[in-house]
Amino acid sequence: MGLAACGGNSGPKAAAGASGGAGASGGVAATGSSGATGSASYWYLTGQPGEGIRTNTVKRFNTANPSTQIQPTTFQNDAYKTKIKTAIGAGQAPTLIWGWGGGGLKSYVDANQVEDLTSWFTANPAVKSRLFPSSFGAATIGGKIYAMPCETVQLIVLYYNKTAFDKVGAKPPQTWGDIMALVPKFNAQGIAPFSLGGQSRWTNMMWLEFVFDRIGGSEVFQAIFAGEKNGWSNPAAIQALTQMQALIKANGFIKGFSSITADSNADQALLYTGKAAMMLHGSWTYGSMATDGGDFVSGGHLGYMNFPQVDGGKGNPTDTVGNPGQYLSISSKASEEQKASPRVPRRQDDGPAQPRSGRIALTTDGTTANFDNVTLAGRTDDRAQAMDAPTPGRLDRAASDDFGGTIGSQWSWLRPDASLHGFAGDGALSLTSNGNLDGYQRISSPGTTYSPTKNIVLQKPPAGDWMVETKMHFDPQNAQQQAGMIVYSDDDTNVLNGIAWNGNLTQVVSLRNSLNPVAPGSSCALTGPQPGSNTAISRYSDQRCPAAAEHTSQEAPANRTCCWVGNGQGPSADGSFRGGNADPSHITVWLRIYKKGETYTPWLSYDGASWQRENAWTLTASSPRFPVRVGLVAEDNGASGVPGAQAWFDYFHLYTAHHSSGH
Repeated sequence: MGLAACGGNSGPKAAAGASGGAGASGGVAATGSSGATGSASYWYLTGQPGEGIRTNTVKRFNTANPSTQIQPTTFQNDAYKTKIKTAIGAGQAPTLIWGWGGGGLKSYVDANQVEDLTSWFTANPAVKSRLFPSSFGAATIGGKIYAMPCETVQLIVLYYNKTAFDKVGAKPPQTWGDIMALVPKFNAQGIAPFSLGGQSRWTNMMWLEFVFDRIGGSEVFQAIFAGEKNGWSNPAAIQALTQMQALIKANGFIKGFSSITADSNADQALLYTGKAAMMLHGSWTYGSMATDGGDFVSGGHLGYMNFPQVDGGKGNPTDTVGNPGQYLSISSKASEEQKASPRVPRRQDDGPAQPRSGRIALTTDGTTANFDNVTLAGRTDDRAQAMDAPTPGRLDRAASDDFGGTIGSQWSWLRPDASLHGFAGDGALSLTSNGNLDGYQRISSPGTTYSPTKNIVLQKPPAGDWMVETKMHFDPQNAQQQAGMIVYSDDDTNVLNGIAWNGNLTQVVSLRNSLNPVAPGSSCALTGPQPGSNTAISRYSDQRCPAAAEHTSQEAPANRTCCWVGNGQGPSADGSFRGGNADPSHITVWLRIYKKGETYTPWLSYDGASWQRENAWTLTASSPRFPVRVGLVAEDNGASGVPGAQAWFDYFHLYTAHHSSGH
């Protein structure tokens, strides 16, 4: 794997939207490891989409950990490499050292400038198991792990301008011979065959990696990478260098390529403006070309392919090169407080977060709390037979979606409205709350204009039993706005697990809508937190409404069962619990729904590790025409003119379920 890195077009600068960032004039000392106790500094690269993902990750961390902040500063790619070497050499590195692993990391290890993380990974095997085993190669020096693989696998791609190829009447090259034959054709039309930001040097290396591989196989470059004595004198290496010289002498690259920097994105501009026909570059450039290249990407003018084979070469033409990941190391100069592991907002990659047991503790942060007593009692659920958390089975990748700025083909939109959904800067799916699935609102207020919820995103689940999980960020601002996961047959037959704002309390809601009649003599009244209470727990149900110690929400019409289940303890932005006077605020939660037979059991977590079970519900399809589907939703009270709230979903994972023996 070669040294390949994305560049931006500005830096250094404080990362936008992240708290505590140092300005461009801050200097190394201002953002180095010598920062304030409990805070940590983090430098990373500009350029989308990576910059937005990193910035939003820092922002979420800072929101979840108000007493332990990360101070970010961003740099262009080449400027960063110079800055980080200087800072590390002076003992003033940032707390978190972002990089590419390999030789650069080895130099830090040799100078005792980064922490050995081997024991941490040993103590946290679940973290290591979620990452590609091959990604640890560039993070391992002398048998020890010195960096955390992070972000994405990034391939090196041969991009081409379809319009330029149409102009000369040619097709993309399938062999090295095709490349050499295309050079005079493009030059004759005043089009450079290849764009290259050669001044940055690492862009040149990508060419050598591919040509060495295609001629002699992967072992040729690996021998050079390993520093073997005769690596460069291998006949395949000499042939590869000779063929590269021939391409340069034939004017295969844009004139003056050795003075063009990748940081400026000028090499990309040459491709999307049609001044160059092809460009060998990293997959990360797709985002900036889509942003800066007009309709080059959206209009279908960009083509891409793997590097072609060399006639007679030993290499596998399906092999590719690139980055197995990016890497985060911890500076050895960081304080013990900075090295500590606070609660980190977690993104699920391969396995779901597991429920766990432990000791009960009482704690407070930044204020005084008086605890009268602690009572431990068994939990009861008499709404439906709740399913204990099973051991999750296989991740169904066809049904799961990590979004990342796109949505999979398994999804369908119910009442789609493109103005009310999109993607956040880090690629999370964004839904704007709208409309209402509760027919009571429309029945009880005939003079008010209401509309059904749009943009319910749904898919057909597999047969049998399963578990679904998502991580949601929600920013409610008005009463009755709610968002979460939904099991859906129609607007009057569904189960929701999520978060709702009722005007003075952020509530966990697990609800079931149905058209079953209310039991004779039943009435419904919302029960909020008692005066002076520090905990609000309100429960609502429809299937045994009202059962002992339960309350139902709102007054139900004669033909409808009201059906909220709120299990309160309104969580604040940092995941702590508040009473009835909590302000509307951004909240992050993990949500699950387990299905066993026709019973659906919702679970919720504020940290992705400790889970609480909500009320279980039975649900069957309203008719064969409306089968049960599962997905995501954001709704409100349905009244016109009410601004919607944003809900962001990092991922949607579906697992087949291996059940425990208990129910």
